[in-house]
Amino acid sequence: MTARKPSGKPSPAVSQKPGQQPTAKGVIADIEEMPAEEKEKVIDVLVSRSEIFAGPLPHPDILKGYQEISPDLPGEILNMAKKEQDFRHSYLKKEAETESRDSLLGIIAAFIICMALVIGGIAAILYGAKIGGTVLAGLGIGSVLMTFITNTRPHYNKSDKSRKSKD
Repeated sequence: MTARKPSGKPSPAVSQKPGQQPTAKGVIADIEEMPAEEKEKVIDVLVSRSEIFAGPLPHPDILKGYQEISPDLPGEILNMAKKEQDFRHSYLKKEAETESRDSLLGIIAAFIICMALVIGGIAAILYGAKIGGTVLAGLGIGSVLMTFITNTRPHYNKSDKSRKSKD
């Protein structure tokens, strides 16, 4: 910049030593001293625009660029995005089904173990081992009761409490 102050003295940005970067204050002073038209042009150059685009597809302007390379590319990119989305949906569906199946198998296995303990406890009591039978049956019944008690109460952890306090 070669702007000069009305007094004819160079502005702080101009009076810098060669090779030294102008200071922000000096540049601002230079811009403030410019005529309105010139100031507007400089400000337009200094102001930048930022655009953020996120998603499975490129920005529409980028797709136009691909179309300039080959008219088929945007269609291929759309097909790739659709295939990826279909794969993701089928994967998530299969994952949910697997978790559901595993949960059901866990419940069935726990029920079988509890019933075996209760039946074993009753059999032990009938064959004369009253203490051992009571312990076995108590373990079976106690585990079922604990499962019902712990799974019917709402579970609170630190993240749930902090989430509720923010709402």
